[in-house]
Amino acid sequence: FVDGSWYHRGNRNGRAEFEEGPRIPGSVHIDMDDLSARPDLYPDLNPKGLPHMLPPPDLFAAAMDRLGIRNSDHVIVYGRRGCYFTP
Repeated sequence: FVDGSWYHRGNRNGRAEFEEGPRIPGSVHIDMDDLSARPDLYPDLNPKGLPHMLPPPDLFAAAMDRLGIRNSDHVIVYGRRGCYFTP
């Protein structure tokens, strides 16, 4: 299970709420801000400087490796109540 809770407005923080719990045992958290193709790091992929653009394959693969997610895994991404977006 992957908690992908992300809040567009307000003062809620998906990562902090995940760390505070409760959460599904064995789940991990992924933050859309950490996984996006930021214009400062990937100017060719995001020339207009838009937020939350899809990550390049190498960044996505590195993030999945860090989380222990393999190609053969069945992944369920969920968001907490009140969450507007999940990756």
